[in-house]
Amino acid sequence: MGITFIPIDDVGAKLNNLPEGLQIKSVEEGMDIATKDVRTDDIITHMDGVPVSSGIHVAEILKTKKPGDEIKLSVCRVSATGGMTEFEVSVVLVEDKGILF
Repeated sequence: MGITFIPIDDVGAKLNNLPEGLQIKSVEEGMDIATKDVRTDDIITHMDGVPVSSGIHVAEILKTKKPGDEIKLSVCRVSATGGMTEFEVSVVLVEDKGILF
């Protein structure tokens, strides 16, 4: 998808007054998701309607997809004042070529 994230489980969500999900830590330029106004610190709460809060959840969902498929993301943005805005975006998946050395 072109992001890195840290998981927010139910304990972390309650402690930090955040929704469970995947907190985005970086968005790779040139990827479809970078054109969708998804930002660092946004939280992906669902992928194709399925709740996600771990890398295992992501892997299970992505193994049913192939490069070129679209995936719908439910995203929560927390403002500096603590307000939350939710929105959805669809992004096109690309092949994961791994890290080259």
